[in-house]
Amino acid sequence: MPKPSASLSRHQSSLLKTFKANAALFLAYCCLARALRNEYHVRRGLPSIVVVMIAEGLTSADVSDAADLFVRESSYEVLNLTKMRRTGSRPILGESELNSALRRSRLLVIAESVQFTPEPIIAAADTVVVMERPTRSHLEASCRLTLGQVPEPSALDLMMQAPASMIGQAIRRGRSVRQTLERLQRLKTAQLKLNTGADKSTVPSLSEMHGLGEAGSWGHELAVDLKAWADGMLPWSDVDRGVLLHGVPGTGKTTYAKALAKTCGVPLIMGSIARWQAKGHLGDLLKAMRAAFDEAKNKAPSILFLDEIDAVGDRERFGDHNAQYSTEVVNALLECIDGADSREGVVVIGACNHPSRIDKALIRSGRLDRTIEIPLPDESSRDGILRWHLRGALADVALSSIVGRTSGASSADLERFVREARRRARRERRQMVVDDVLASLPELIEIPDNSRWRAAIHEAGHAAVITEFGFDMVLVAAIAAHVEVGKSGIAGGVRARPITSYDCTHDTYLADIAVLLAGIAAEDLFFGCRSDGAGGSPGTDLHLATVKATLMEASVGLGEHLTYLSSREEADLLASLQSNRELRMRVEAILAKQLDVARRIIGSQLEAVERLAECLMERPLSGDEVREILLRQPRFKLVIETKAKID
Repeated sequence: MPKPSASLSRHQSSLLKTFKANAALFLAYCCLARALRNEYHVRRGLPSIVVVMIAEGLTSADVSDAADLFVRESSYEVLNLTKMRRTGSRPILGESELNSALRRSRLLVIAESVQFTPEPIIAAADTVVVMERPTRSHLEASCRLTLGQVPEPSALDLMMQAPASMIGQAIRRGRSVRQTLERLQRLKTAQLKLNTGADKSTVPSLSEMHGLGEAGSWGHELAVDLKAWADGMLPWSDVDRGVLLHGVPGTGKTTYAKALAKTCGVPLIMGSIARWQAKGHLGDLLKAMRAAFDEAKNKAPSILFLDEIDAVGDRERFGDHNAQYSTEVVNALLECIDGADSREGVVVIGACNHPSRIDKALIRSGRLDRTIEIPLPDESSRDGILRWHLRGALADVALSSIVGRTSGASSADLERFVREARRRARRERRQMVVDDVLASLPELIEIPDNSRWRAAIHEAGHAAVITEFGFDMVLVAAIAAHVEVGKSGIAGGVRARPITSYDCTHDTYLADIAVLLAGIAAEDLFFGCRSDGAGGSPGTDLHLATVKATLMEASVGLGEHLTYLSSREEADLLASLQSNRELRMRVEAILAKQLDVARRIIGSQLEAVERLAECLMERPLSGDEVREILLRQPRFKLVIETKAKID
């Protein structure tokens, strides 16, 4: 460093003002100066290449800023490798950039560890120093500078127990030592809640959750295995270390992770792409990702919950735009999971809504190799979930009226209904009653009779064609008299066993497509036109029939050609369909032909289909009742190409 001068005095004065306003920067500067106290060449401004490893608890941003201040009055340059990260390991540093850096005679390199530093830099360095966390004297000086007072020894002891970056956040101008300690305690409490997911008193255990299915039994088994591992009775290699949870939004995947951590008695560390991206650019994202895995390792045994992991994407589907960025993220996540797998005590749980969008490498053996679905709650589960959120209220009251109205509701929906009911009762300054919960449910409007009649004909058409291909397959058929405000379509349907479970052939594929198009066929025959209820969104009749026909023609060799054009994945099939005109024509031909097949089947029993629709207008029908109505009169023995023999 330069010799003392008037300019240096001004520099020191400027530093004091900066440090008074930023305790975190001051602490980073102190740690850096201490690490370099024996580096004569740096302090005198002589040629040297020095690599500095960041101290635990300090942020790379603070250390980088401190390094800039440290060399401001010298001819040294700072190379911050933490801003050039890729794939969770080494910095993005091209050969030309590396050579340019190494040609500098005075260079201060900021890095996280030797492992993450390019080998040529380590080889060229005159020395490698490792920073240490702030000392007691550093904290005392920071408090004197920023707070204007020195804490008691007991207060300094409390400060020394916190991470350096957290101490820097707590020490602010205008605060007293007492206020600083209070703020530090709040920061530690907030961090603890972030790590554990929530206040455990508001989190259920797995035994208190309902409708988990396989996820519940797996979680209880994991709790037993973790205890056995902790007691030295089970090797870590025998413990499930990774699982992928999936389900529609609101099914309680995050709540499940919190309940699992509570049941296992281990810390929960939360992570997600959205949470990591909020840190800044790619380098910051990857650093935040690695920090989450490192934290899980440091707190082992622990559970690391990666929410919305499907947002990471699939490398096979990345386009040109941002492909490299996205690939870097996937690669980094794979490396982190492999690292967690090699460190005992960390269970990684990924959660998503769309498992088909996940990179296949993430779910291979040794990573998230078990896939478990959390379904929407059934009637019994809805009752249990409502009871949990009611917290003892309405304990002696039957909830059947609420359970019956909430078919298809998620766990999050049920929690919201109870919360709104409690708010309603609180606003009127009285105890909550069942009517409060009912009033919080989505408003129902009556479906006009002409719309219900069209829906009844539509569903009767499905039932007729299903019965044609398998006399004992229909389980239940129903249409609703009411629909929720804001929901499109008519609530109704026919539930049936699959046409076939094994050895799907050309004929069974075509039969399945005819069944899917039967509702449209029935509307055409009875009304001379069709409504838009059979399409418009994923999961509708037209969508499923189109995917099935495309699968025949583009993937499984059951169409006009044997050429393999796509995988079975729906997204791949639809992409092929959109880009291939000839394929679209072949798929359209299949759909048109099977629509005609469905028309012929329904047309041969119009009276029975109409009678079935009339009965559906009155009430739901069982499979036996549907078959009795449809089979009462003789039907033509149709010889059609799509007829499959049902054993």
